[in-house]
Amino acid sequence: MNHVILVVFPSLLCLFSHLVAGQQPQCTQAGFFRDPEDCTRFYRCVDLWGVGNYQVYTFSCPAGTVFDESVSVCNWPYLAAPCDQAPTGSVPDPAPVAPIAPMPPVAPIVPTRPDTVVVEPSFNYQCTAPGFFPHASDCQRFWLCKQDMTVLDSQLFRCPEGYLFHDMVRRCLKEDEVECDKTPNLGRISLEPEPIQLREENLAGFFSSFSFFRSLGAGPVAIPFAGRR
Repeated sequence: MNHVILVVFPSLLCLFSHLVAGQQPQCTQAGFFRDPEDCTRFYRCVDLWGVGNYQVYTFSCPAGTVFDESVSVCNWPYLAAPCDQAPTGSVPDPAPVAPIAPMPPVAPIVPTRPDTVVVEPSFNYQCTAPGFFPHASDCQRFWLCKQDMTVLDSQLFRCPEGYLFHDMVRRCLKEDEVECDKTPNLGRISLEPEPIQLREENLAGFFSSFSFFRSLGAGPVAIPFAGRR
């Protein structure tokens, strides 16, 4: 009998996380920890600036699963520690371990078999039209929205060193030509896709290779500029 382990990366559940008002878990180190009151919930301790001032975020596992601290993911209850087991960091009173009811033997999981459900985190820019768009918290990054058939796809780019993305001109300019008052959101940036690094010598050709003013069908389409033949 095969058993499937449901693996849900805690970073994906950030979409559904919320800060708990009032009493919160006390963090002593960074990481993911089971909620001591409810094993279907867990919390993440994040030290964004490395000074021991932890931010606490709480999450809920999908229905039918509990948080397994041994692998830091939501897991099936029979594969995780019992819900009445004390969470990491607490010292339980010495007590005999209650016998666990016999369960069917669990077949070994072969890594090459597609039995594990893996959900990839996705924090891309939500495109509403083709074009170049500024990053919310990093002046050196920007988004390219281009239309692929009927779907708008987003790609993250990074200006060369010494350049910043100008929100009005919509291209990378020298740092002294751009006023930047944004503060990088390191938590969000760490969950975004790796940006495509632009080279200084390719800037002019890159930004001139797209035209967002020609319309095909229902709306404007990002069309690579072919140049002179």
